[in-house]
Amino acid sequence: MTRGLYKNIFVSVFRSTLFCIWLSLTSSLAAQDEKKGSSNATMVSGQPILVGGNHGVGPIASIGISSTPLGYAFVYGGERPDIFVSSDRWYPGFHLYKYIKDTPEGVPIFSSPIEVAVPELSELEDHSLQDHSTAGYIFQIANGDIFGIWVRHREIVVARFDPKDLCFDVESRISLAGLPRLPRAATASLDDNGQLTLFLSVSNDTLYKPTLVHHRNSAYRPFDGSGIWMGGIPRDAVYRATLSFSDQTQSAKATEIVSHENGEQFGINGMAILENEGDPRLVLGTMLGGLHTLSEFMPGDAGTTIYKRPIVDSNGISIRHPETWTNVIAYPSRNSNSMDVLASGEGGMYYYQRIRVNDLHDRIVYKPMGEVQQASAELFGGTLVVPNIVDWNGDGQLDIVAGNSQGFLLFFENVSKISRPLFAPPQRIAAAGEFVHIQGQYSSIQGPGEARWGYTCPNVYDWNEDGLLDILMNDVRGIHTVYLNLGTKTRPRLASGKPMYLEDLDMHGSWRTRPAIDTLDSHKVYITLNDEDQFHLYYQVDAFNLKEGRKLLLEDGSPIHANFLSAGGRGRTKFESVDWDQDGDFDLIVGTPRHGTVPVADQSGLPWSRNKAGATVLLLENKGSNQKPAFAYPKMLHHRGQPVHLGQHSCSPATAFFSGKPDLIVGTEKGRLIYYQHENISWE
Repeated sequence: MTRGLYKNIFVSVFRSTLFCIWLSLTSSLAAQDEKKGSSNATMVSGQPILVGGNHGVGPIASIGISSTPLGYAFVYGGERPDIFVSSDRWYPGFHLYKYIKDTPEGVPIFSSPIEVAVPELSELEDHSLQDHSTAGYIFQIANGDIFGIWVRHREIVVARFDPKDLCFDVESRISLAGLPRLPRAATASLDDNGQLTLFLSVSNDTLYKPTLVHHRNSAYRPFDGSGIWMGGIPRDAVYRATLSFSDQTQSAKATEIVSHENGEQFGINGMAILENEGDPRLVLGTMLGGLHTLSEFMPGDAGTTIYKRPIVDSNGISIRHPETWTNVIAYPSRNSNSMDVLASGEGGMYYYQRIRVNDLHDRIVYKPMGEVQQASAELFGGTLVVPNIVDWNGDGQLDIVAGNSQGFLLFFENVSKISRPLFAPPQRIAAAGEFVHIQGQYSSIQGPGEARWGYTCPNVYDWNEDGLLDILMNDVRGIHTVYLNLGTKTRPRLASGKPMYLEDLDMHGSWRTRPAIDTLDSHKVYITLNDEDQFHLYYQVDAFNLKEGRKLLLEDGSPIHANFLSAGGRGRTKFESVDWDQDGDFDLIVGTPRHGTVPVADQSGLPWSRNKAGATVLLLENKGSNQKPAFAYPKMLHHRGQPVHLGQHSCSPATAFFSGKPDLIVGTEKGRLIYYQHENISWE
C-alpha cells in the first residue's frame, strides 16, 4: 500500500464511533484474558499447560506446526491493528488475533485465537481458502472494509470480511494467466487510483531429493563421496500481476520480475511491502530464515535492475530469522510512521522493529524484539518440544528444561510458591556465554533444505556426580553431546558442549533421540538407539566416554526395534527411564513418531499398526531386573480410557513427581506441554 492509503486508513478508523466502542470492549476483554491466564494456570489432566505468572502472557503459540500471518486490519478498533493468521496442512485453520496492548518493551500482545470461517474454492480447484497451499493476503481499504485475496494456479479469489459473523464471503473470482505452477506466497499493494498489484512467489520444477532410490530406503545416499548434495536445489521466482480493484470482473496476467536464478533457494515463504520514506521495498522471507528486500519492483520499472539486499540489524549484519519456513507481514509501528515486521515459521511469531535512523544507503535496519505475545497463553516451547522435569535453579520447585526443532534449549521456571506448579514463559539457555542453537547445516541427514533445523533432545542429569544438573542430548546431527554445569545449584552455568565417545569414536546411532539416563546399582547408564535403530544400553566410563553395554531385549529375547522406515525415517524416539510400577526395577516410557513400530521393524508394531493414528507414548515394563532387564510387549498410553495420539511427527514424555506417584508431561509437535495425572493414566 502507499503512504497516502495508510494515512486514510488510520484517519478513517480513529474517527469511527463504532471503532471507539470496540476499543472499549477490547480493553475489557484484555483484562478478562489476563485475569483468566493468571487464575486458570492450574494443570488440568489431558490439557495443555497454561502460562503461570506474568498475568498469563506468553509467546504466541501457533495453531499447528507452523503459522502464516496473512495481514492486519483494525477489526476491533485497538490502538494497533489485529492480525489474520493461517495454519498449516497438518492442522488447517484460519484465525483472527485481537490486539490488546504492548509489552513494556513495545512488543504487541494479542488475544487468544478467534476462529474465522472461509469458504471453499471452486469445484475445479477443490480447496478451502484456509488451505496452506493457497497463497493469501489480507488488507483493509480506506473506508474500513477488509478484504482477503487468495491465489491459486489459475484463479484469484477476492473475499470480503464480515466482522459480525467472523467469515470471509467470496465476491469475485478472477482468471489468472502466466503462472507456471501453484504460487507459494502472496502480498499486494493498492494505490490511490484503485490499482491492485499482486506479488507472488513461484517455485521452479527442480526436484529436491535424489531420485535413484526412495528417500526412505536403506540404500538412499543423498550425498556423493565428496559430501556434495546429489539432489536439486529448488528456487523461487517472483511474479507480478495488476488489476483494477474496483472492477474485479476482468482477468489478470502474471509476469516474472525476478527469475528463479536470481530468486531464493528452497523457497520464498512470505512477502510483505514496506514503505521506506517513499521508496517501497518488497520483503522476502525464505525457507531457511533469510530476510531480504527488493527495490524497483513496482509497475513502470521495466528495464530497471531489481536489487536484492538483506535486512540488517543496527550493526549492519544480515538478520537471519531463528525459524524455518519464514513468513512475513508488514505491521504498523507504534507511532505509525514506519512499518515493522511480524515473522513466523516452524515455531512462534517474532517482532522486528524498524530503526530508520540507522538505515544504510542501500539496506534497511530492523531490531529483533523477540517473540510476539499472547494473553491467556498456553505454555509454548517451540515445535517438537522435548521436556524434562527437574529443579533447574535449586529453589525446591520442579521446573521444565526443554529442547525443540529450532535447536534451542529452554528453561521454564516454576514460579509457584505453593505445591501447585506455575510455569513461566521460556528463557533460552546459554552454554559458554552463548545461547545454545544447534543447526543441521548443509550436511543435514535429509539434505541442505533442512540446514536450519536443530531437533535438540536433552536429558537433564547429574552426569559427573558433582551435585549439579548437566545436560546430555542428541540432535539433528545424530551427535551425542554433554554440557557440564560449572555453576551452582541456584545459578547453573553450562560449559560448551563436548562430544561423547564410544570406544574412541564419537558416539553414533539414530538421530533425534532423547536418551534415557539412570543410575542402576551405582552404575550410570545411557539408553538410546544404536546403529541398527534398536534399543541399546551403554555404561558410563567418565563424563565424556561410554562403553558397550547390551541391546535391550523383550522377554522372548528379541531385540526392540523402533521404526519400519529407513534413512531419515529412523530415530526420533524419546526415552525416559523410571520405575513406573514401583517394583524397584526401571521401566521405559517411550515417545514415538507416527511411523514408529516398536518393538519390530515392520508395520505390525506400535503405534503404526493402530490405524496409523499418530505419535504416542508407550510403556515397556521391565519384567526382569536392573541387572538383567527383559521388557514386556509395549502398551499404549490411555487417558481416562481413551488412546492418546499426538500428531504426525513425534512426541516426548517426561515423568514428573509432583506427588508420590509419577505423572507425565508430554511435549507435542505443536510445541504444547500436555499434563497427564497418574490416576488418569492406563496402559493398553
